[in-house]
Amino acid sequence: MIGAIANPTKKVTIDFPMSQVKDCVLTIPKVFTKYRVQSQNPMFNQYTFEASEFLSLGVFIDINLTEVTPTKTEISIEVRRKLGAFDNWVEVQNANEHIQNIITAISKALTSPNGQVQEVKQKSYVPELIGFVIGIIILMSLL
Repeated sequence: MIGAIANPTKKVTIDFPMSQVKDCVLTIPKVFTKYRVQSQNPMFNQYTFEASEFLSLGVFIDINLTEVTPTKTEISIEVRRKLGAFDNWVEVQNANEHIQNIITAISKALTSPNGQVQEVKQKSYVPELIGFVIGIIILMSLL
């Protein structure tokens, strides 16, 4: 594919044991409901989530956990398209947003008391878009 951009990736090392991070990774759909567990391999510490996107088939988010020391874990996140490749800066921007959401979900789960994770409310731009469209329609009718 001409102009294809490599899959966005991020590696983070955190000061939490692997067993605790494993438990938190599975709580991602509780924090952000747009993510669903697609597959998991606890033996190799690999998890794949899927998310739908507007005007797209969506993405797969691969998470791999590696134990650095008994108290440190490396989290590797890769976002890949369900179909095709990233070929547009807007798609890469959406992928970076997915990476940020995954990191936020894991950190919320790690820092929440007794594993009680709450859903993050995301801002909806639909009311603003509807207002914009109504404004355009009124403006067009005045002309």
